[in-house]
Amino acid sequence: MNQSSNYDLSFTPMISFIHSNDPLILWCYTGGGHHFEENFRALISILDYSIKVLMVFSNSGALVANRYGFFYEIQKYTHFKEKIFFIFENQEIVNYNIEKILVKGGFHYLINRYDPSFSVAQSLSQYSFHHIIVSPLTSNTAAKICTGVNDTLITNLIINSVKMGKEIVLVPTDMEEGSVITKLPIRFTGGLGDQEFGNFFCKYEAIKYIRKTITFLPEFCVGCKVCVHKLPNIFTYGDVISINVRKVDASNISKLAKEFTIISIPSDIPKLIKK
Repeated sequence: MNQSSNYDLSFTPMISFIHSNDPLILWCYTGGGHHFEENFRALISILDYSIKVLMVFSNSGALVANRYGFFYEIQKYTHFKEKIFFIFENQEIVNYNIEKILVKGGFHYLINRYDPSFSVAQSLSQYSFHHIIVSPLTSNTAAKICTGVNDTLITNLIINSVKMGKEIVLVPTDMEEGSVITKLPIRFTGGLGDQEFGNFFCKYEAIKYIRKTITFLPEFCVGCKVCVHKLPNIFTYGDVISINVRKVDASNISKLAKEFTIISIPSDIPKLIKK
């Protein structure tokens, strides 16, 4: 049975999940699309090890993961639904089809409706996790940690966990200064006109066709790729681009390496867990 609630750590399914005899990992997901597929494969590998995962999404993390197809893909793994628990920062974010998908798959989740993130982070940081992982760690979140800014659930979790002497593993999106090759989520390229669009209908309402005009609403996109397969001249997925990592962002990761465990690619996460 899936559950939705305000944050309440006495909430029975949450307590049962945290206090089970299985090893438990806290995985924090911020808003980076880089290495999305590697992160997803790493998560599935960990769940295959009979390890449970409490997964906390930042607002941007949930939206970016959704656009790349995280929740659409995870619903195919219903045999893992008792091994993973999701926490979101607010209701508005999950309204973008995320909650709909999780309910359909029968996954457990909590949504922050009332409680300040600080109290939630403080409570969660007291639990004994097998590992605490932040992947992907965006340059924005890295900068906040470096400067002691804890204005989100995830930055609060990280800073509170550090104060309690917990080891935290970071997988940055911007590791070293220079160019990085990454992939884009589904995007609207323009298209060839009315005839090609035809009677196509997006059941997630991410694509509207009104008065012979195509409108793409990316926040509602769940990365199902149906539009890419049916309308390949209008929508694409996985376009490769090069982005530049700034010197300041690479410098922040170097500073964090003095206090945290840094790994460069998500595929190393399962190897770390196995140790």
